[in-house]
Parts: sequence; structure tokens; C-alpha cells
Amino acid sequence: MSVALIASACGTGSSASPTSRGQIAFDSDNDIHIVRPDGSARHRLTRGPGLESDPVWSPDGSRIAFGGTEPDGGVHLYVINADGTGRRRLVALDSNIGHDWSPDGTKLAFAGQREHGGWDIYVMDADDGDPRQLTFDGVSSSPRWSPDGHTLAFDRYDDDTHSLVGVFLMDADGSIQRMLPGSEHGGAPAWSPDGSKIAYCQEQIDGLHSLGTQDLWVVNIDGNDPHRVAQNVGCDFAWSPSGQHLVYTTEYRDQRDIYVVTADGTAREKLVRSRRDDWRPVWSPDGRRIAFSSKPVVGHDERGRAVYGSADIFTIDIDTKQQRRLTHAADGEDNYMSSWH
Repeated sequence: MSVALIASACGTGSSASPTSRGQIAFDSDNDIHIVRPDGSARHRLTRGPGLESDPVWSPDGSRIAFGGTEPDGGVHLYVINADGTGRRRLVALDSNIGHDWSPDGTKLAFAGQREHGGWDIYVMDADDGDPRQLTFDGVSSSPRWSPDGHTLAFDRYDDDTHSLVGVFLMDADGSIQRMLPGSEHGGAPAWSPDGSKIAYCQEQIDGLHSLGTQDLWVVNIDGNDPHRVAQNVGCDFAWSPSGQHLVYTTEYRDQRDIYVVTADGTAREKLVRSRRDDWRPVWSPDGRRIAFSSKPVVGHDERGRAVYGSADIFTIDIDTKQQRRLTHAADGEDNYMSSWH
């Protein structure tokens, strides 16, 4: 497939795509920020005492969920309004990772540790209430809602070998937990927009132990047609809004690059051509652009390895490949791409 065909297939068919549409949420200097996709109207939402990161937009764009530390050392789950008001701590946990909004915006799923135990999946009302624990094995993480809100996908790991067991599914109330066939040694599941497929990164295993590298796979929700679409990737990927493509990162000689691949794995393209370290790709809602974090090469160490500067956020147009720089990091500051609404 040619570059032009890949590009045209990624969009949603809209004839207009203003660069100012929507907002991007990111973390910078331990706080949550938002900015328009043209780089204007940057606004700092939080000024917490600890590290605040991983902002995720609610489906309607009115709120942002994020993780943050407190002086007690715990990593907790917070919600804040898009204008920076109404910050609330939803739940106090020893640790929290992988929060995800339900499609209707009323609930949040997350993996958390309570009382110094292992990782388990919880769901809670986004306004108030106590978290409801859905798994009790201490080895579950990365929950993701299905597009219809009826099912959660998540992964489990082996506590002895520290390798992934596979992708699992359960009803939204925690019932009928089952492994997704064809997803052995898979993790970080992501639903296709129509809910018919799940993409995941699969660990490369030598006997019982991970080799530390992953491949990107796609499988139908009924377990049929598992197929590898890319090799040697990081667990840093996302579906296009059309569901026809995935964007992902690879790493070679300490430099990460961004590629786009068709969902059947038959065609791929190196999207960002640079000598920078590029990662954290996120699609625009209309599928015409991708935002990502990028670090420039500022020198080399005594072994000839690249030394990188501060991270900034860029967008790239799928059709024209034109890039736009949205942030300008100060010395010692890093801007990490997270979510686009």
C-alpha cells in the first residue's frame, strides 16, 4: 500500500480539519496542562505538591482524570474540570495506574494497590462513592472499557516469572472472567473503535521468561484470527479512529521512532522521519493528525550513544507530513503527551 493510500484511509472523511480544534492534555514539570492543537491557549490546571501525570479526558471533554502523589507517598486517582476547577481526590490507594473512563463518562476503571497488596482492577463512580474491587488475584492491571461499556479487557502477569500471562475479559460488574483466546503472553489491551478486535503487545518468551521485547498483535474479540502486525515494538500504540490502522513506536539503538500500520499488518509506514527520540503517539479525534512527544539529540556520550534534551509535544499531519511544535520546554522540563479530545 502506498503512503498516499495509508494517509487517505486514516481520516474520517471530513473536508475540514482546523488545527485549533479540540484540546490536548499532557503532563509537564509534575503538573497537568492543556493546550490547543495549534499550540495556543496553554493552561496549567494543577499545582500539586507532588508528581501529577497521565491525564485522560472524559468522553465529553468536560473533565480530566489523572494520577498524583501526596505527601504520604501514595499515588492516588483525581478528577478535575477542564477549566482547572473542582479538583477532587476520588480514592486513596497505595498506588494507581492505567485509569480509563467508561464510554458514558460515569465511571472510572483502574488498577490499584490497597494495603500493600498486589495489583487488582477496580471500578468506581466518577463523581463519588467507594471503589468496587473486581479482581482478587493480585496480578491484574491495564483495564480498558469496551466501546459499548459492557466489558472490560485487562491483562494478568505471572508473579513468579514476572512475564505476562495474557489478555482477559470480564463483564463490567466483574463477572464471567475469561482469557481471550489467541492472546497468550499479551498485555496492554486496546479495543478497536467498533469493539470487534483487541490489539495488544505480546512478550517474546524464552521458556518461561521474557526476553524484554514485544510484538504488536491484533485478535478478533471471539479469539479468531490472531495475527502479528509489527515486531519489536514498545507497548506504546493506539488505534486510529477509523479502526483501519494502528500507530506504534519502535526502538533501535536507544532511539524510538513512530510508525503507522494497517490493522491486518499488510502495510506500514515510518510516520515521523527525524533524528529525535519520538514516542507517546496519540491520534487526533478526526484521525488526520498524530500528536507525540519528542526529544532532540544534543550530543553523544563517551560510548557514542545519543544524549537527548528536553521533551516537547509535536503534531504531524498524516497527509502532508507537516509537523507543528506545540510546546517549548525550559531546561530540565519535559512535556509528555497523554490525551487528545
